[in-house]
Amino acid sequence: MRATEYKYSTSTATPHPATRMVNIKWYPPLPGYLKLNIDGAHSSTTHKGGIGGVFRDHYGNWILGFYQANHCLNHTMAELLALLQGLQLAWEKLYSCGSRNRFSGGTSFTSKASTGSPAVRHNFRQGNKVADLLSKHGLKYGNYDQPTILLSPPTSVTTLLEAEKQGVTTAKVVSLASYNSLTSLGNLSVLAVNDSMFVPSSSYVTP
Repeated sequence: MRATEYKYSTSTATPHPATRMVNIKWYPPLPGYLKLNIDGAHSSTTHKGGIGGVFRDHYGNWILGFYQANHCLNHTMAELLALLQGLQLAWEKLYSCGSRNRFSGGTSFTSKASTGSPAVRHNFRQGNKVADLLSKHGLKYGNYDQPTILLSPPTSVTTLLEAEKQGVTTAKVVSLASYNSLTSLGNLSVLAVNDSMFVPSSSYVTP
């Protein structure tokens, strides 16, 4: 979530021993799953908020999107409202209508709708650009009463959608403390760094 990212992220300066370089991208769900990415926007002057989200399959194909305006106090509240709206749409428009897909998703939100056991993952804004732009649409164009449902991607997000689908990465430097915190939040870009740093057990020297 953006509020968490703001708290834990640092600049893109040259790494030093107390930082880690993270290559950020959008990660698709497992085959047979759908992924929900959500985000929230907020205006501190008007206290108007915007929410947005998108469901995609493991190929990165657009399944369903949405945006909406709302009243909120901060970004965190906007993001929680976006998650709530995404879950409601997952049930109303996808799962309850007979879809057999399960959910895996993000700000990163990961959920098995079939078991009712959702898991939420943090994602950097750089790996969540489609949902980020949709939340800004919500702030600027959204209706307060009901979400705008998008059965196909609007032209404003097609370039971002294709870039995320192709796995385009953005490098970012985060502090070691932030890195450890984001690991606990299930950030896939951070976990990928952990995997690349893993040393096979056969290389350890045993007594």
